[in-house]
Amino acid sequence: MYSINFIRHFVTEQSITLFWDKPEGIPKEAVYRVLIDGKTAKETRKTHCTIESLKANQDYSVLVEVECEGIIASRKECGIIHTTLIKKRKDVTKMPYNAVGDGVTMNTEKLQQAINDCGSDEVLYIPAGIFLTGALKLHSDMEIYLEEGAVIQGTDRVEDYLPRILSRFEGTELSCYSSVLNMGDLDHSSGYNCKNIFIHGKGTIASGGSVLAWRVIEAERERLTDYLLELGDKIKECENEHTIPGRVR
Repeated sequence: MYSINFIRHFVTEQSITLFWDKPEGIPKEAVYRVLIDGKTAKETRKTHCTIESLKANQDYSVLVEVECEGIIASRKECGIIHTTLIKKRKDVTKMPYNAVGDGVTMNTEKLQQAINDCGSDEVLYIPAGIFLTGALKLHSDMEIYLEEGAVIQGTDRVEDYLPRILSRFEGTELSCYSSVLNMGDLDHSSGYNCKNIFIHGKGTIASGGSVLAWRVIEAERERLTDYLLELGDKIKECENEHTIPGRVR
């Protein structure tokens, strides 16, 4: 018997996304079947699926079963899952934000203002286009939807990821450059200070890539010139000339 022990879910106005751990020892040919209100909604060999085209603000009875060699090996009830209310769409290309998805125009301030203004009853909508930006800071209880063809594209300029923030590199806490998307602050005295952020859609979130990485390394190497000279050949024992400057990426 292969048991599905725990199922997690996320909901939107018209969809329910389910994901679960793969039962131990189950063969790859096993089929998972998702039933909505007693009827088969989807079959998959993956350990996750999304049921779409549902109604907003409605209860659905959800059950997942696994079939092996024609036999129902296990089933797990998810109980009643409620889709959300229809949220107001906040389009970043409309007034008062007027973000431009031409891959050239900088949109950091415009996108950040739209993020700041996005309430829990709204969804931040990114239409098709390449929206060039530096670091953005998200807040609790917000939703972002990226349309197919939409790209939140981080620049390859080091200065666009300031101010630095307290973060971690391989378990070591240090002052790092901000990321494209940032959530909360690393503060041991406050616990979690950012939660319930939902990012979905068929768009893309991209960084500045290798160009940005090498620019960060070069900038940090210049800042740490005296320290690196002081280390001398000690660097070769467990590091290389790029590793230490690259920790702040």
